[in-house]
Amino acid sequence: MQIKQKILNTNKDTIEWLEISTQGTKYIIKYVERKQPQADTSYNYQSIIATKDALITEIRAYNGEKNKNINDFIRKSEIYQEIIELKARRKGVN
Repeated sequence: MQIKQKILNTNKDTIEWLEISTQGTKYIIKYVERKQPQADTSYNYQSIIATKDALITEIRAYNGEKNKNINDFIRKSEIYQEIIELKARRKGVN
């Protein structure tokens, strides 16, 4: 059974189940492939809303329309990006 564990450990992303049996001088190997979930490619449009008052120091927008720019002050609950995807970093202002 050490061989079975070694095969499972090296292929844990691709093999869900493995059985090794002997039949005379032959080894019979049965396995079930692991099904990977399909990535959701349907995007819903959504707005990015500030959770606190802040100064925007960097915006990395790959899609969408910017409502604010770098160094703009933004208030809590204000929309600053209408997009599909956004990677942004904010620096809080006291």
